[in-house]
Amino acid sequence: DIDFFNSNKIAQSNKTLIRKELNIDETETVFIYTGGIGTWYCLDEMMQFFKTYHAQNSASKFAIITTENPTVIFSCAKRNGVDGSLIRVTESPRSKMPQYLAAADLALFFILPSFSKTASSPTKQGEMMAMQLPIICNDNVGDTGLVIRKYKAGWVVNNFTANEFQNAAKEIITNPISGSAEIRKGAEEFYGLKNGVEAYWKIYNSILQQKGVDLHI
Repeated sequence: DIDFFNSNKIAQSNKTLIRKELNIDETETVFIYTGGIGTWYCLDEMMQFFKTYHAQNSASKFAIITTENPTVIFSCAKRNGVDGSLIRVTESPRSKMPQYLAAADLALFFILPSFSKTASSPTKQGEMMAMQLPIICNDNVGDTGLVIRKYKAGWVVNNFTANEFQNAAKEIITNPISGSAEIRKGAEEFYGLKNGVEAYWKIYNSILQQKGVDLHI
């Protein structure tokens, strides 16, 4: 819903309040992750990436908006050598999610690349792009990498290696992306409800016409 996930509808004062709520300074770079941290989402690798980035930009925090147990997340941070004081964990109703996304600078998610994820399309990607947030993600998960590259919507890592993380972190700092209208355009074209409904309608109508049924809505 690109009307709901719209950064232009979020006042600067709301962003300031969210950062204050999370105890994050206005000058700090904020990574955000939203949603579950189950089997498919690579929390350890996300922590490793944030650690790599933080080594190059110490004025950074990682906010995780989830209903998962915070203890699991802080244990993961400790396991990967990330200071727990750099991590923020909270949950949010859907009504407030755009405000949390608007308060961030960068979105981060890594998904385990596997055969079953060949046709996967994470909902969070459309929401983040609709909010014009640059994304750091991994390749070989559905169309995720293709969309990021097509709309210059962030950075795609090919694999979870220290060298790959180093290069991506350096690139983010050297060539930042900020509030690009192209990112939101990608959300509208690839994930927007209106285009999605029309695309499904064309498919179903084509099948029905082959069977001699002409359906009108």
